[in-house]
Amino acid sequence: YQIANMFNETIQVSKNERKALVDLYVEEVKKYTPNFKDEKLRIFIPACRETTVMQYISKNIAKAFKKYNNDYEIEFYMQDTEMQTCQDMLPFFHAINEFKPHITININHYNNTFLNDSIINIVWFQDRMPAIVNDSDIKIRDNDYTFHLTSMLNRTLEKKGINSLYQPFCLDEITYQERDDIQRKKKIVFVGSSYKDRIEEIKDDEDFNIIYDDMLTLFKEKGCLTSIASEQSDIKYFTNKYKKPASFIDEIYAYIGRDYCVEYICQLDTNYEIEIYGYGWENNKIVSPYFKGILNHGKEISKIYNSADYGYCPGGYVLMQRTLECAFSGAIPLISEVRADKEDEYDLGIEESLQFFTINTLEKILTEDKKKCKFDLIRDQYSYKSFVEKIIKIIKMKV
Repeated sequence: YQIANMFNETIQVSKNERKALVDLYVEEVKKYTPNFKDEKLRIFIPACRETTVMQYISKNIAKAFKKYNNDYEIEFYMQDTEMQTCQDMLPFFHAINEFKPHITININHYNNTFLNDSIINIVWFQDRMPAIVNDSDIKIRDNDYTFHLTSMLNRTLEKKGINSLYQPFCLDEITYQERDDIQRKKKIVFVGSSYKDRIEEIKDDEDFNIIYDDMLTLFKEKGCLTSIASEQSDIKYFTNKYKKPASFIDEIYAYIGRDYCVEYICQLDTNYEIEIYGYGWENNKIVSPYFKGILNHGKEISKIYNSADYGYCPGGYVLMQRTLECAFSGAIPLISEVRADKEDEYDLGIEESLQFFTINTLEKILTEDKKKCKFDLIRDQYSYKSFVEKIIKIIKMKV
């Protein structure tokens, strides 16, 4: 008992000392006023190793700055070891205090309460984070510049009184590119996990099969189901019809938009080879004959797309990450026709880079001559280089 008390006291002392250090660093960071006449401006780009997707986005922004512009010194910060968590702020504040940035770039968080007012802070929202959907106040400084990924996020930010600029998905054009040494074949590739786990908790509901069949019938007829935000929302219709929460209906729709569509293309009679990669397909009797394994993030995925005519992109969005990975790698993105349900902001010229399908038109598309697509516009607008150029314009406007 005495040893346990001593141990707990030691832990508490350590916590208090770490908090005191954090407070000291916060004070130092807040006091520091950068000199924008320095030969090289310093950009601090933090990430957390516990955010699987977001850490790559931050890393790719840093990589693009280093590749395309030598006028800036870049510091990409992420925890060194698995012992460090996102909540452990001491290493973060030590790093930012040592680096003394002129500019910071954050994903999904402002991280501005400890910044000197003169530091330029770029924030790119990709998700509806609690801070922008709850009733709490957000401090916005004159040097905070906000970007949004979707129209929905734009509206969410506007409700908070925050002006933001549109910035769509970006892709690392250094990793995802065409490769002349890989021969392209008459092949369709899908890279992504099964969504069977998303219906695991609801599939035993007594109404599940009836609702699934009803939703599938409408999906086949329309090509997509309109979202809860639509005035004529199909999701709301099924919610009301079967007295189920929207989350219940959403999970079924996600499963239809992923697993049903993948099963469907595997059963088509075409001249195309089919290759499926991702978790959860090995035990699917329809898909397993076409299952080729799991791919590592990045170049390995790009090389698979390099070898295919089409990249299969079923789902609820037009310009998702998968779409860009296909196009940047030279495979035609075969996209679910969901435009009628979306307010996504993108240049209509982007459609030259895509082939839209519904379940009813998929077989016809794959028996006709392949569409000739140009990927120049999509590569230009959705590269990290283009985002870096926007950030540099803001910096130059302020300096």
